[in-house]
Amino acid sequence: MKIFKFKNQFLIVLSILVSCILLSKTTIFFLMTFSIIWIIILILSLIVGISDIIKKKKNSKYLITFFICLTLSFIISLPIRKYQLNRKKEKAEIVIKMLDKKSKEGGKFPNSLKELDLDFETDYINYSTDSLKLNFYIFYDIDGWHTEKYNSNERKWIGGD
Repeated sequence: MKIFKFKNQFLIVLSILVSCILLSKTTIFFLMTFSIIWIIILILSLIVGISDIIKKKKNSKYLITFFICLTLSFIISLPIRKYQLNRKKEKAEIVIKMLDKKSKEGGKFPNSLKELDLDFETDYINYSTDSLKLNFYIFYDIDGWHTEKYNSNERKWIGGD
């Protein structure tokens, strides 16, 4: 006897893919909520599973399938999030090089990143300079709570809340 029909398998794979996409775009607050829900579903799956073993029924298959889908979605989304963070940092490094180049040409840093004529979006990068435009500061959000900050005077990245 098959547990799942083709239609159910397709829906499971589709839900895992959609969940991966959603999880890869989330903030730390959503991930904390997701973790709490995951733990609750794990506990419920264990309780229903033990009850099924004792009563010799099969009520837990949907709950366990849901739990497995959530777990797989989370595991698959981790490398996607890592890739997105690496891309953000790579683009920020390009911005830093362009800002240094612009400073060497004109002696000062530009007023905004739009003056750099970059071929990618910089909406997620926050940029400011000191009053004399001799140093600049860049930071971007990692996950809604944590940020990466760069100070041109110190020439290093600092992570923080």
